[in-house]
Amino acid sequence: MENFKKNLLRLLLQNKRLLKKVSFIVILVFIPVLITAMRIVAGQESGVFNAALCSTDPSDPAANGVIEDLMNGDSVIRFTKCGSEDEATELVRLGKCDAAWVFESDLEENVDKFFAKNSRRDPFVRVIEREETVTSLFSHEKLYAAIYSEVTYSLLKNHVANDVYGGEPFDEAELRRRFEDVDYSDGIISYEYVDTDNVISGENYLTTPLRGLLASLIVFCSLAAEMYYLSDRKEGVYDWLPANRHVFHGMGLCFSAAFDSAAATVIALAVSGGFSTFRSEILSMLAYVVAVTAFCTLVGMLLNTPAKLGVMLPFLMIVMLVFSPTFFIFKASRFVQIFFPPFYYLNAIYSLRFVPVTLLYSAVVFAAVFILNALTQKNKAI
Repeated sequence: MENFKKNLLRLLLQNKRLLKKVSFIVILVFIPVLITAMRIVAGQESGVFNAALCSTDPSDPAANGVIEDLMNGDSVIRFTKCGSEDEATELVRLGKCDAAWVFESDLEENVDKFFAKNSRRDPFVRVIEREETVTSLFSHEKLYAAIYSEVTYSLLKNHVANDVYGGEPFDEAELRRRFEDVDYSDGIISYEYVDTDNVISGENYLTTPLRGLLASLIVFCSLAAEMYYLSDRKEGVYDWLPANRHVFHGMGLCFSAAFDSAAATVIALAVSGGFSTFRSEILSMLAYVVAVTAFCTLVGMLLNTPAKLGVMLPFLMIVMLVFSPTFFIFKASRFVQIFFPPFYYLNAIYSLRFVPVTLLYSAVVFAAVFILNALTQKNKAI
């Protein structure tokens, strides 16, 4: 018990010493600022793709109906309504919009002609783009979905007119009313999440990678603390201790930095509304702090000098951001991902089954730290 109190006191003193460094305080302050800024930007009008909408006939009710549905819908695509085709084309030419979606006049009639037997199939929507990109290809799916209602109604009307009434007159207004009474927007598709305890809904596409960025920032803080330790060791600050116990002070500094930055992250997420559940946040973050401590201690032992760690720090951060599931999930890079702590945290926050996996990763890395420390001291003795 006495040893535990002494170690806890040393840890607190190390943390106090770390908090006296202005650069570390700046990083801690930056965490809530980053979260707040991202959420403010996410709440503003933004999109990964901007499409200008117009009809060659501004009075066409069918075209206007599709345009209004797009304008009022919830999408990562931002829409700009234009009064004419020339205005929409000019926005694309100036780079203010990525594409212009031009709906031809008499949209309903054109759709009917398109699906009528022995009729010439002329396009009833034109897309004007600067270039073909991944986002533009995805946006085409949104366009197909927007005109889905008009297409299905045309097919239904064609079927009723030819196959049911055999070309005889029928009440088209009644058919339209019954068609519009059918709500097909909900219930067609059910969404389920495999191996997921916690589903964080309502995330904006801008705030979705925020956790990955924060996870990498926690690693950055801990690596910076490891640099402080290596610098102190080089200056002989720990010479009063046996050489084989130096690693514990580096470990303590890494833990303090990771814990402080993790606490700032959790508090900032809770205040900004980005919190999921208390249990998931706390358990996954505590396991992550342990994993980050182990990882940064091992990196410090491998590089051994503050200069080498300073050179490698940007490279490590870039590799983590690219290969960890921060922005995209690359299945082919799983072999690289498993070496970095953010991979485990970003999975544990959604499934607590990853918490034991994170702790197992920490145990393996700590074992490597102690083995490497023992071998280093043995080589020095020789």
